[in-house]
Amino acid sequence: MPKKPPAVLIPILLLSLLGAAAPPAPLPADAGQRISRALAGTPSAFVLYDRAHDRFVRFDEARCRRRFTPFSTFKIPNAAIGLESGVIQDPDAVVPWDRKKHPPQSHWPEGWKRGHSLRSALKASAVWFFQDMAVRIGPERMAKHLRQLGYGNQDISGGIDHFWLASSLEISADEQVRFLTSFHDGKLGLSPRTKATVKDNLDGPSYTAIKDRRIDLAKAALRAAGALP
Repeated sequence: MPKKPPAVLIPILLLSLLGAAAPPAPLPADAGQRISRALAGTPSAFVLYDRAHDRFVRFDEARCRRRFTPFSTFKIPNAAIGLESGVIQDPDAVVPWDRKKHPPQSHWPEGWKRGHSLRSALKASAVWFFQDMAVRIGPERMAKHLRQLGYGNQDISGGIDHFWLASSLEISADEQVRFLTSFHDGKLGLSPRTKATVKDNLDGPSYTAIKDRRIDLAKAALRAAGALP
C-alpha cells in the first residue's frame, strides 16, 4: 500500500461541520495557538474555516498551500461524478465484489470484502468500489468533471483506477476547503440529488471508516479550537 503523506486532510469532518448550526460565538482568539499545541511535532496541514464569522485558522500555512495526494478524501468528488455521469443510477444498487479483479490486500478491513452500493462504499471507504466506478466513468468524463469541479491539479494521467492513490492527482488543504465550501453551497453545478446523496452518506465528526492517526489528530485539533465538543 502506498505510504500516505503526513498531512492532516480531513474534509469529511469539515463537510459535516459546514452543515451544522452556526456556533453562538466565534472561535477563540487563540484558536491558532491551541491548534498548534494539539498538532505540535506532527508534519501537518490543517485548515479550520469558521463559516459563521468567515475566519480561517491554519496550522503550517506553507504546507496548507502544498498539494498532496487526496487518497480516500477523493471519494467525495468521485461519488459526485459517478452520480452526475449516470454511472450510478441507484445509490442503493449493490455492485458484487469480484475477488479476481480486486484481490484482497493485507490492509483491507473485513467490510471491504463484499459487494457494496454507493451508500455503503462511502461509509466503509471501500477503495475497490471507487476504483471500479472510476473505470466505468472513464478518462474523458472524469477529466471533464474534474475541470468543472476545479479539483486540485485535475491530473488523471496516473491511471483511471488509481490516479488519486499516491499518483498524479494532487490537492492542497486550502483547495480542499474551497472545494467543500463550494460543494456545500451548491456552486459546483451539481444536481441537488447528487449533493444530498453524497453529503447524507458521510458520518461527519463520528466518521470511522478511515481508522488511522490522522482522524484522531484532526479531532484533537478541532476540540482544542472549540469547534467540536
